[in-house]
Amino acid sequence: MIKYIFIIPYRNREQHKHFFSYYMKYLLEDYDKDTYEIIFANQNNNEPFNRGAMKNIGFLYAKNKYEYYEDITFIFNDVDTLPFKKNLLNYELGDNEIKHYYGFYFALGGIFAIKGKDFEKINGFPNLWSWGYEDSVIYKRAIEKGITVNRSNFFEIGNNNILHIMDEFSKNISIKNQSDYRVNKIIDGLNTLNNVNYLWNETNNMVDINNFTCLYNSNDKSVVNTSVFNTNTFKRPLPQKGKLGTFDFYNFR
Repeated sequence: MIKYIFIIPYRNREQHKHFFSYYMKYLLEDYDKDTYEIIFANQNNNEPFNRGAMKNIGFLYAKNKYEYYEDITFIFNDVDTLPFKKNLLNYELGDNEIKHYYGFYFALGGIFAIKGKDFEKINGFPNLWSWGYEDSVIYKRAIEKGITVNRSNFFEIGNNNILHIMDEFSKNISIKNQSDYRVNKIIDGLNTLNNVNYLWNETNNMVDINNFTCLYNSNDKSVVNTSVFNTNTFKRPLPQKGKLGTFDFYNFR
């Protein structure tokens, strides 16, 4: 019986996926293989990347697959982020609780776990094109719904207990999406995804997401490329120099 589902938002990160899949076998070898599943939610179109929508649609795929999805623990994990060693993260979880394992204190990025029923309660992630604000929004939603964010097993960005394979130090950010969300307070998420079309790709262990629409226009002229550590714009603390848990996966065999 499936107890844990890892959902990984994904597109065109083959080397990351290779390393992630291989290393997760080691990390989870103490778990019964029948109790967990790893789902790569692959955005298989030419639109800008929509990380929140990929996580939401990965969840919807699992919801359609498992009748008891409400009691499954969903672990949202980026493809470039992994615990350094086995049993470092405790995935046991109660109702009305989120366990945040890695990221910043002011957002729910990196790695976190939530029950299916609670993910629906907060309407999932906002479906924002490009990168950078969906983690802050979902954290706010959780707090507003009275869900406890448990950081007793938490590692902040830069901690050596977490492998963070950063091959890009800049991202595309939508200024308009973030501004609209703050000003108009649009509550989009699971319930505003439409025209969703996906197929299970058994060969690559991926949900190929071929089409979806949401409240936001993907043809966004306000997108800018900026450093992920641009604290003047996005108020994000710099990691301490030399403390990023990095791994040379390009030379990994």
